[in-house]
Amino acid sequence: MDYEGRIARLRDALAGAEVDALLVTNLTNVRYLCGFSGTNGQLLVTSSGATFFTDPRYRARAGDLVQGAEIEVYDVNLHDSLKPRLGGERTGIEAATMTVATKAQLEGKLEVELTPTKNLVENLRRTKDAEEVSR
Repeated sequence: MDYEGRIARLRDALAGAEVDALLVTNLTNVRYLCGFSGTNGQLLVTSSGATFFTDPRYRARAGDLVQGAEIEVYDVNLHDSLKPRLGGERTGIEAATMTVATKAQLEGKLEVELTPTKNLVENLRRTKDAEEVSR
């Protein structure tokens, strides 16, 4: 799969959503974008790169599966690893996946305002690439 191409297409779609970065928390979307399959993984896509986050249980699995993104394993809290990667960017979240409580908690810990987005990755998934069509 062309994971780097998928991430690049998402990066192109961010401007239309008026965000500079997107925190992808829907596991189906995470898998589509970087290949990770597991029960805990988040992908931050920024204008300059992509970082996959997970906890220590998935260190080896992430190393085997994740493509097109840097891997960061956090010990306790996602927000501790996420905060230094945000910079001054307007960060979007997947509104259909993240609860209001989680959004509020992350905003407090990260000291940023998170912008709800809708269907950014799902819109990309609708168009199948050549490898998907051949399968």
